[in-house]
Amino acid sequence: TGTRIGQNFIISDSLRNAYRYRPAVAYLPTGRFFVVWQEGRIYGQLVDTTGALVDTNFLINDPSVGYSYEPNISVSPSGRAVVVWRQSIDGNYEICARSYSADFSTIDSIVKVNNAQEGDNPIQRNPAVAADDSVIIFAWEDARWYHGYDIAAKVVDWNFVGVEERNIIHKNNLKLLIHCFYTNHC
Repeated sequence: TGTRIGQNFIISDSLRNAYRYRPAVAYLPTGRFFVVWQEGRIYGQLVDTTGALVDTNFLINDPSVGYSYEPNISVSPSGRAVVVWRQSIDGNYEICARSYSADFSTIDSIVKVNNAQEGDNPIQRNPAVAADDSVIIFAWEDARWYHGYDIAAKVVDWNFVGVEERNIIHKNNLKLLIHCFYTNHC
């Protein structure tokens, strides 16, 4: 049971004839929400606390590269946002990301998070992201190491500079990855 609070509302523009999937949402310290979703491309929309849309939907990825899937989002305590997704590039699935300044006036270039392909299985999928004011950690399912899907990760700063990607199938490997980033001793 429960009491309904307000009415449902549509966030994605109704002008595009496409299916929309996999929404993700994060709260911004400015009192807004940042919603992302996939529809062959990755779109975003800012929403205020009353549910009013702020401006219009905006494209996050580069549509000329290929289809995009599985967006995820994180916001740092100071309000910087980072979006991660799976992108089809030249027949491979890569993990890509883009960051935004706290006021959304600065939008960084799209970066490929995972390292160059190795092995015969070019599939990375289901990316996740978390951020604080100093670092961002990306994690995803990765099939490059020949035994099903592993969990790989990369820790970077907000300029996307970081340590090498690691297969973190074991929790101690994640601790090592974060230690490597902060101490630069790997």
